[in-house]
Amino acid sequence: MKTLNYTILLLILEFPQLYHYPLTMVKTPHQKLLIIDFGSQVTQLIARRLRELSVYCEIHAFNKVNETFLKDFAPKAVILSGGPASVLDDNHPKPPAIIFDLDIPVLGICY
Repeated sequence: MKTLNYTILLLILEFPQLYHYPLTMVKTPHQKLLIIDFGSQVTQLIARRLRELSVYCEIHAFNKVNETFLKDFAPKAVILSGGPASVLDDNHPKPPAIIFDLDIPVLGICY
């Protein structure tokens, strides 16, 4: 788990706009981080660690994320949380291609 905590810390240091100091009293709109779940066992842990750092994030299943959803959600970054399928399989689940065209950070964990 130390590696996961370190990875999340590096993400926040690299993209400080995603981090909200916990004691802030100013009401500002959330900068949302999207976690796309491909069936990983650590997806909830990733989200919990981010939330402990006061980063607003939501988990959504890979088959529910499409272009319309992404435009409405407007994430500031995306984490791809892998799953049991191998990327070498012919029919492995894939994130929507538009994610890579949004000009936002994308981090794959166990993907």
